[in-house]
Amino acid sequence: MNNKRKKLTFFEDFFYGNIEPQALPLNENPDLKQHFVELCRTELKIKNALDKDTEKLFDEYVDAYNNFDDVLSFLMFKKGFSYGLKMAIEVFNQN
Repeated sequence: MNNKRKKLTFFEDFFYGNIEPQALPLNENPDLKQHFVELCRTELKIKNALDKDTEKLFDEYVDAYNNFDDVLSFLMFKKGFSYGLKMAIEVFNQN
């Protein structure tokens, strides 16, 4: 019996949720990983220097920034698709 699975196309992978464009590609990009590690290290240093009330305020700030970044990342992701489609339309209209 042949257990080899058919390689999925990009669109199939995307449809089945195998592609996560919002995921951080830390293992693919050592520079990004280095900056992320430094960000986490610095956040921990800041939290360790704060009293409990200020730490709570800092956590609220981090949450607010993460929410902002989520919305911004989605808008940029959507804009990227829009640019890609515009380029494809332009290419197809030239032929």
